Amino acid sequence: MGLTACGKKKDLDSGFTLLELLVSIALFYIVLGIAAPSAKRIIDVHKIAADINHTNAIIRYARTYAISHYQTSKVCPAFDHTTCSTDWAQPLIVFADNNGNNLRDADEPLLAARAALRSQHKMKGPKSPIQFYENGENASPASLTLCPESNDNTLARALYVSLQGRIRLSIDHNKDGIHERVKRVNLVCTSF
Repeated sequence: MGLTACGKKKDLDSGFTLLELLVSIALFYIVLGIAAPSAKRIIDVHKIAADINHTNAIIRYARTYAISHYQTSKVCPAFDHTTCSTDWAQPLIVFADNNGNNLRDADEPLLAARAALRSQHKMKGPKSPIQFYENGENASPASLTLCPESNDNTLARALYVSLQGRIRLSIDHNKDGIHERVKRVNLVCTSF
């Protein structure tokens, strides 16, 4: 012990020893190693939910537009925001296809758009655009399946559009951790 300027004793033994510091750092990394995988899983679940919800919103907008403007509207993936393709991971567009050519012409305004999916996600959908008539009905039933790049079936989600235009999200009916298709068959990501 030493003396301070006021004559009081100063404790030179305050602070951490090297051993205490090393034990603290080791415990920190052990706790981090346990928590990090579950935190990554939570982030992955939220990213998938965000992508499926954005897709759901744009399809619902197309149906609402068709009903409220009494005009047929289409939703399709289009990298250039003009020509419809079959890659549903590309940006999605909503437009009124007045001439029915599945192409957004210069006189057909872009009504809404969704950005491309995150690079670690993939989506499988119909071969043709989703089309809503003036009464809100769909031209043909459609199914869109969203999967992570890891093909983890527990993260797979799907959207279904019925002939009546009803849009619904997949649900895990049997509580096994995997969402099911319409006929209660588990969603599978490896079929992409």
